[in-house]
Amino acid sequence: SDPKGASNVITAYVLPEITTWPGTRGIELACLALRWIPDGTSGTIIEAIPPPRKRILLKSLHAALPEVISFSYQAMNKSYAALCQSETQKGQEAEAEEYKHVVEAALSMALAYAEWAPISLLHQ
Repeated sequence: SDPKGASNVITAYVLPEITTWPGTRGIELACLALRWIPDGTSGTIIEAIPPPRKRILLKSLHAALPEVISFSYQAMNKSYAALCQSETQKGQEAEAEEYKHVVEAALSMALAYAEWAPISLLHQ
């Protein structure tokens, strides 16, 4: 029931696992999986959780936010640069499409967190 311990679970176990999936498809899937986490903080699912557990969950997500946003930015930045490069080369349409999907997933993830997270946490 220690919030600091709970926040460490996400940053120590979940993020290192999910953000190291290989290749462009792995990065896209990681962005998509992380994108849905903020949706779990509202609605009927979260309302069914007892208040002390809900506080731990929200503190855990808040603690992980800087790393999640950093992952999103890095994925978007690297994939956008690769997309621009592959679009200028003939025969790279399939590769360009993969990078495009990563950029879209990273933007979707960043938007989901931007709509959910407290402004003060986004500045970290």
